[in-house]
Amino acid sequence: MKKILVFTLTALLIAAAIFFLSNKKSIIESNNANKFKASQKPKQNHTNGFVRFTIDDPNILNGNFQTIRLYSLDSLAWGKNYDITSQSFKKSVNEPVILIQPNDTQTPFLVYPGDSIRIRYAKTDTMQMYIPGNAIRNNELNFFRQLVQRTGNLYYFFAPMAYQRRVQGLNQIHSLEYTIDSIKQNRIRFLDSYQKNYPLNDDFVKIAVNCIKSTAIDDSLLLYHNNKDLLKGLNLYVPFAKAKITSLEKIGFQPYPMFIQASKHALAMITGTNPHDGMQMNAKIFPGRFDYVTTTLTGNHRNFFLSQTINIASKNNINISNAYLEKFHKYCTNKNYVKLVDAVLADKMLKAKFKQGEDNLLSVNGRTVQDIGIVLQKYQGNLVLIDLWASWCAPCIQEIPFTEQLKEKYKSENIVFVTISTDSEISDWKKAANAEKLNGANDFLLLNSSSSTFMKQYRVQSIPRYMLLDKSGKMLNDDAPRPSNVKLTTLIDQYL
Repeated sequence: MKKILVFTLTALLIAAAIFFLSNKKSIIESNNANKFKASQKPKQNHTNGFVRFTIDDPNILNGNFQTIRLYSLDSLAWGKNYDITSQSFKKSVNEPVILIQPNDTQTPFLVYPGDSIRIRYAKTDTMQMYIPGNAIRNNELNFFRQLVQRTGNLYYFFAPMAYQRRVQGLNQIHSLEYTIDSIKQNRIRFLDSYQKNYPLNDDFVKIAVNCIKSTAIDDSLLLYHNNKDLLKGLNLYVPFAKAKITSLEKIGFQPYPMFIQASKHALAMITGTNPHDGMQMNAKIFPGRFDYVTTTLTGNHRNFFLSQTINIASKNNINISNAYLEKFHKYCTNKNYVKLVDAVLADKMLKAKFKQGEDNLLSVNGRTVQDIGIVLQKYQGNLVLIDLWASWCAPCIQEIPFTEQLKEKYKSENIVFVTISTDSEISDWKKAANAEKLNGANDFLLLNSSSSTFMKQYRVQSIPRYMLLDKSGKMLNDDAPRPSNVKLTTLIDQYL
């Protein structure tokens, strides 16, 4: 009996130990699972100033990579091409940016500095971006694509949506606004459902909500504009637009296309310009828009649109008085925007010093200006290959790696490679030159390129354009083959 009791107690102790260890293992596994779930939503490290793209299925035509067209807005909401010009491509990016596919759906993709993104189905409207091994970012890169497929465009430059059509009365406008609100609510519900199944970072969710709500506001604004005669007759056109500015302020400023577009449209309607023409401004419009932004908007919403108003005025050659410049520096509290605007104005003053029709080259230091003839004289004794390019020219950018190959091939030979940008804005040239590492002693901007005698002399009407000069400075070929063409190598070898 005693042996049985001992055996029973021993069995109970073993069972208890097994239960304890099993339970402890379950707790550990549960804790680890929770840690794993938490690790699925890490804080993003966006310190690397580049995005890298690799194309899974490139479109090759006649042996040439076909550029993937994307676009974005720069820091002052200026539309910029964001073309991917090779199968493996690196682009300078210093802050999160929404890239938009320029097709009927205008599909957005939010990318961060440091992302290494792969693209599949690049030739189609169903293009997908993904990052191998990063489930969260893949969920985020796929979200807007699925949202647009299910609920229609968030952003567009093409034909207006049916719920923005012209109508006959105010009741119909209110009815269409109800439709717009229903679409917004449907999108919010989709976001809620999506993130339950596909975890997203909290920052991304905030951006998505902002984009969805901003789109609804913009939909209403475009509805108002398409019915401006009706609403103006009721003295409601401007009040309705002002109400949407209030709604945008409540959402909170985020520098992404949907919010920026809605704000731009509202301000245009309030201050008497066409919301479809972002450049429209004259000396009469400028003070009213500037003062409205100063007195109505707050925080970075005000900082951004003060800066953008000055930028548009500058591009339209509007004289900005010292009084308004002082107001700008007083009310714009964001140092980055102040630096951007100061740089725009300084560049404009620099260009204004030089007469139209002159052939002045600005060096990358931003201070030295020399006539193109004097610059080219310095290179006598060498062949000179001139590369005429611009920041917006995708084929120009696509040729840069081939030019670098030529530089390496002929590094011990008497040949100089000179790049001359034809950009109209100094800031655009500087950004692109830095991104493409065209910032050496032989890299220049041609000031007033649109009226340059050099450009007229050689009938330069399109770029990229390459010119080859002999060692005495005589023009050998003013329309030489591109660096990607082996004929250029043959031409260079002929005259070395």
